[in-house]
Amino acid sequence: MNLKALKLVELLWGATVKRLNYYKISELIENPWPLTYIAAKEGNICFLRILMHKHPALIFKVDNNRYSPFHTAVKYRRENIFQLVYLTPSIKNTIVASLVGDEKSTILHLAAELPADQNRLNVVSGAALQMQRELWWFKEVSKLMPSSFAEAKNRKG
Repeated sequence: MNLKALKLVELLWGATVKRLNYYKISELIENPWPLTYIAAKEGNICFLRILMHKHPALIFKVDNNRYSPFHTAVKYRRENIFQLVYLTPSIKNTIVASLVGDEKSTILHLAAELPADQNRLNVVSGAALQMQRELWWFKEVSKLMPSSFAEAKNRKG
């Protein structure tokens, strides 16, 4: 993002956090436009860092499918967003233990599925490199999973 745009977001969000209470901020984020999930889906780490710096509870917000921004990042293969889990170890257990969607999937299930955005496969050319990249992604996500969760089955089995 343009530096001026980032500064504007930072100033606006700072003013919002000062003027509104926690519940109003939560409403603003969740309705009618889910800012954090769109930012996670698009890989906009600068925007997420600004929001989470001023309002850290955003990390734990979930959408209708119980996806946190980190679940969204896994689903859409946004490594830069997912790396925030390592910078904030206190959220790791919450993210790992969450079952999301109608299938009650873990983040490892999300990593094992084909990416929601098929264009993410085209980051590298050739089927072999795409498969290698997908395997790497699965292994990265599985590093967070305790063995008891790694064996968990979702409703699809």
